[in-house]
Amino acid sequence: MPDDTCRRHLAEAGLPADRVEGLMGVCTAARAGEFAAQDPTLTTLTDRAPTGLEGVLRDRLA
Repeated sequence: MPDDTCRRHLAEAGLPADRVEGLMGVCTAARAGEFAAQDPTLTTLTDRAPTGLEGVLRDRLA
């Protein structure tokens, strides 16, 4: 979805302008792949590999 469309939808949902811009920053970072890397510390702390969103949704919606 184009940024301007996303901004419009968020604003129409009642989010204040500063929150809209904050969320747009997260979207921009996600598109740039900034959340793609996984730190191995999480696996060490939980003693299991992280579960991706697709797996969580599949389990919850099954």
